[in-house]
Amino acid sequence: MKYMGRILGGLIVLFGCLLLAQSPQSEVMPTSGTFKGFYHKYRDGQARFEFFIVPEKFQPKFDPHDGKYIEVEVIKATSQWGRGRGGIIEELGKITVLPQAPVKLQVELHSPVAGQPFTVDVFTMVENTGKKPLTISQGPLITGPNIGKFLCGYSGGETTLAQGQKVPAIAMGWALGRPGPSEIETSISTPLGPAKAWFNVEVDKDGKITPVTKVDGGLTVTAKIVRHEQEYVYFQVTIANTGDASRTVYTRDRQTHNVISNLEDPVPWLPTRIQAFDAKGNEVSVWTGPCAERDGWVERRITAKGIGFSFRLRRENLFAESPIRQVVLHILTDRGLERFEIPVNDDPTIAAVLPDFGPASDGHKIRIRMAKGQFARNEVARWYLEGIDEKGRSDMFWVDKGQLGTSVRILIDGKPLVDDRNHGISEEHVHMFPFQMIMSVVPPTEWKAGTHTVEVIFEGQSGTYTNLNGVQWRKFDKPMRSNTCTFEVR
Repeated sequence: MKYMGRILGGLIVLFGCLLLAQSPQSEVMPTSGTFKGFYHKYRDGQARFEFFIVPEKFQPKFDPHDGKYIEVEVIKATSQWGRGRGGIIEELGKITVLPQAPVKLQVELHSPVAGQPFTVDVFTMVENTGKKPLTISQGPLITGPNIGKFLCGYSGGETTLAQGQKVPAIAMGWALGRPGPSEIETSISTPLGPAKAWFNVEVDKDGKITPVTKVDGGLTVTAKIVRHEQEYVYFQVTIANTGDASRTVYTRDRQTHNVISNLEDPVPWLPTRIQAFDAKGNEVSVWTGPCAERDGWVERRITAKGIGFSFRLRRENLFAESPIRQVVLHILTDRGLERFEIPVNDDPTIAAVLPDFGPASDGHKIRIRMAKGQFARNEVARWYLEGIDEKGRSDMFWVDKGQLGTSVRILIDGKPLVDDRNHGISEEHVHMFPFQMIMSVVPPTEWKAGTHTVEVIFEGQSGTYTNLNGVQWRKFDKPMRSNTCTFEVR
């Protein structure tokens, strides 16, 4: 299967009031000339050609060209930019329909992964409907606090599609922001001209958005845990097609993203949005990365026998007590972002008993737990550390440059470890209470077989830390001693 190229991270998606977007040209609007662009009559009744408002008297001439790429001769327009409205066409010349880009733009809305009101996951698919290969240009990755995230998105570039070929993009957790009717607009650029599409949505007072696409395409997904390594749990997934229609799934390169290296056959990494839930249905925060951003999409046909994939996850909270009982996969297929529920019978990330904290120092204390109970003689010993403040203060643990050796002390079998490595702690790096981190020790030669202990002592520097906004925090400079953990070497 040929590469699909990079994901269209730059599909421009605008909502509601953003449809009255400002002109990129300048605040002084042109009042005459010949312009190329799209005409569209929006849901609020306003008709626009690019940055011009089309008054009602001219709309019968524009309406047959709604959504088309056209050239318009504007003889005279009144500039209304000072009031944020754009120019109003007063005298109209010739309208010419330009060659249309041979692409099909598909837009679907899916229930948001995060489940927040006023948000949706936006699925877009671009298909080359022409008879020749077509290069599609991408814009910058859309960012912002209320915008959401693309699934393995890119900041720019080009994608070349063969005849009939498609490329997908996903905007996760997109915010519409307010109740009422709204409209989604997507656009791309090609050598044969741009293309746009619009999609109507409704937002009620509680933030529920309709229509939301529900995909039921005859696919089944099964998964099992095949390995637990340190804080990661590795899953092997099989996707099978039980329906009559031909189905495909989008994935990455088979060789470069085989995260389960001990399997007999290479298994491609599956780009998917993953959620995890405990027995009560509460969401458990997990991290699944890294996202493979160097390679393009590969479209794979799903057979009745099924095809195998892999993914991994780890908890954000390394000291959690509630086991994961369900994993939900949001998989990118030819029909959108499909949702599959996977039961989890055993959660190896949960410790049988969590250790107690070490002694408190002015309310601050730390504790550690081993990543696993046994290590090989030449293996790195790995553990997790958690720091809290019983009084809920926003203090921080801070190590000045050159002070790592005195600020972080590791005791192996009760003796200080002589090693210049940072073991997971960085100098001049903020650790704001409460915090968690992953630490490790490389054996000088190899561990001696048997039982060993590890203990950690932190002592930061005094003073304050000021961020770029001028907000200050106190640096906690008293010693904190962890509990003692035991591990075995074989």
